[in-house]
Amino acid sequence: MDGCGRPAIVFFDTDGFGTGPAAWPTKKAVTHRRKFNGIHRRPASRRWTEDELRLVGKLPDSKVAALTGRTLAAIQTRRITVLGLPCVSGRGRNWTPEEDRLLGKYSDGDLAKRINCTFATIARRRELLGIPHFTEKMHGIGLTPRRNCLARIPMPKLPSN
Repeated sequence: MDGCGRPAIVFFDTDGFGTGPAAWPTKKAVTHRRKFNGIHRRPASRRWTEDELRLVGKLPDSKVAALTGRTLAAIQTRRITVLGLPCVSGRGRNWTPEEDRLLGKYSDGDLAKRINCTFATIARRRELLGIPHFTEKMHGIGLTPRRNCLARIPMPKLPSN
């Protein structure tokens, strides 16, 4: 045994792979076996062109991937780590200044019905702009009307046995 717990004598085939249980093939042997099995080296990545970089962050990642022939993971990695750009959703909403002014003046549910979008979309936009919730403006910070009402109702006493 050698210092690593492997047998000291290992018999190798002609391609460099050992026949013993602890035989480690050489790098040359692994390269030869991979070529023989049709596993070739990964092709070098191609450089990003200026046109490709202009698309990233302007269109949804899936569309940029289809247009450039790159993978979705490559587009996302470039957008987030290198360019530091936020995600562009293909189904996003283009907010008008009038709609932004309505945020916080009505409840999120009422405004969602009024401008035909989801409750979550309203809440996300309001939080993004730092606008407090409608009930927080009217009833004090963090207190909704339901919490105020429940706080005033006395707890019923349980009958004692």
